Amino acid sequence: MNLDEPYVKNVTDISSLSTCEQEILRRVYASFAGQSFNDANFMKLRVKGYSGAEHLLSFLVLRKRGYIRTQQHSWGEQLYYIPMDLLPLLHQILYTHELLEVKEEVLVMKEAKPGLVLDLFHVLVFIALDQIALTTKGTVHKKSIQKIAERMNLKAEDLNELTLLLTNAENVPLHVAIILDLLHCLKLIAREPKYIVVQEKALCMWLNLNAEQMTSVLVKIVTERYGTYHSEMQHLCCSICQPALLSGNWVEIEPLLDWMTQQQMLDSSHRVEMSIQAKAWLCALAGFGWMDVGMLSGNRICFRWSISSNEVLNAFNYDMASLNTPLENPTGRFYVQPDFDIIVLPDIPYLLRWKLMMFTDIRKSDRMSIYRLSKDSITQAVKRGMGIDEVMRFMTEYAETGVPEHISLTLRQWDKETNHAEIFLSSSRVEEMMDSLSEQHVNETWVYEKHRFIKEYCSVHPFRVEDNIPIPESFFQGIEQIPKMWIKEFRSYHFSTGIQMMEQALLWKTKVKLSLDGSEVDFIPLQVSHNPYEISGEVYNPAVMQYERIQLSPSDWKELRLIVPNFT
Repeated sequence: MNLDEPYVKNVTDISSLSTCEQEILRRVYASFAGQSFNDANFMKLRVKGYSGAEHLLSFLVLRKRGYIRTQQHSWGEQLYYIPMDLLPLLHQILYTHELLEVKEEVLVMKEAKPGLVLDLFHVLVFIALDQIALTTKGTVHKKSIQKIAERMNLKAEDLNELTLLLTNAENVPLHVAIILDLLHCLKLIAREPKYIVVQEKALCMWLNLNAEQMTSVLVKIVTERYGTYHSEMQHLCCSICQPALLSGNWVEIEPLLDWMTQQQMLDSSHRVEMSIQAKAWLCALAGFGWMDVGMLSGNRICFRWSISSNEVLNAFNYDMASLNTPLENPTGRFYVQPDFDIIVLPDIPYLLRWKLMMFTDIRKSDRMSIYRLSKDSITQAVKRGMGIDEVMRFMTEYAETGVPEHISLTLRQWDKETNHAEIFLSSSRVEEMMDSLSEQHVNETWVYEKHRFIKEYCSVHPFRVEDNIPIPESFFQGIEQIPKMWIKEFRSYHFSTGIQMMEQALLWKTKVKLSLDGSEVDFIPLQVSHNPYEISGEVYNPAVMQYERIQLSPSDWKELRLIVPNFT
């Protein structure tokens, strides 16, 4: 599969669903997004013009087709949810977004930072070389936290007002906790009794991806873990990721929230709070390196994506298991400067960056990074067992304009001044790891871990998954016992029989065909009262082209017939 092109998941074509099924799917999506709901919640989502039986049968179809899954509490209550992987795709299928062009001048208040890919990389290098020591309580030492933060472009102020909870890492600032959480999710690091260490196989897989693939993986994980703590935020995340909004043009956020309110995705009473949360999320995405945030007149917030549309769309449209294709013949280069600086361009593969970082220091971490050769960096590399000849071979092979002679001589002089008796093999096996990155082809499914440094808000999957779908006949208990003419013949019945048929329709939550005032109508009984006997429900009024509530007594209808939906 070509990972540079969006790939649509293998889900049933929504056009194969009936009008009722599509409308119910839309209502479920708008009301709950990926959050769980129970039978009572579902039955409140009435679509006018359809009986309760049609709702239930349509719901069964949606479950069978995989749009809705089931989970079960330990005490037996069933909960339902739309799988997280389907949310962006369903949003794209069910709704159309029109980009309202921002024509006035935009004041950029927050530019996209270099990005999480680079931050994760530099923190990984630090952990591989130095490890992260843990306290006796299993928490990260403050000194390690400070060193990690120094290597990151993401800062605490990028995450102001972002509603996330830390787990057992109270001493870890949120921006550092997110980086460690992501590394855990990607299985790039693991917690041992005394240290946090790098995981070799996952590292091989990760460094063999290109930056665009890494970004897509991170967009997916970040959105699902940090942006979807309630249904309205899930809708916002899906809305801003739709193709029409990925053009790189400015998009104002308030009209988008207006649209969400109109589509019943956002409760109007939550609008003010949602505006605050939306701004916090956009600013976080800027800190992650994926968008710019701007301001219009009247303090109106807008945004524009700074990464390509494919990087966003691929995040939700291809399987993580396919991300194990190694890079072939890395072509990126770096430039060794006469002042011992090494200029690293954005397109250099991270596999080469990794090897470069084994014997250099970070001077500048940005889209175009600058690493530096120093006596200390060379001495430490040699002490870890990396020979100076290996360093020289690597730089000669990949330096775009070669290595200045005086730098080669200086590096060899530093090597001579190193006490080789102090050479040690680090416990993280950096040298073996570096060699294996060139040799290993890891063919394992990419599975990311959960529940690490950040608590998850999403309530799906906490219980046993249950996929036993009831048969349609179970909604029509006793259908074999009732007279078949009630279902097949549209005719007049005795007063008491008509009442029996109405109450059977109520029990089955189905429609009744009636003759009212000389016209045949489909009546949806909803409630019955006695003394005198009256039944209220909905009937379609062609004059106003909508369903309206009416109240009937047995003398109001002449002929009738039960309408049982086709469920074969």
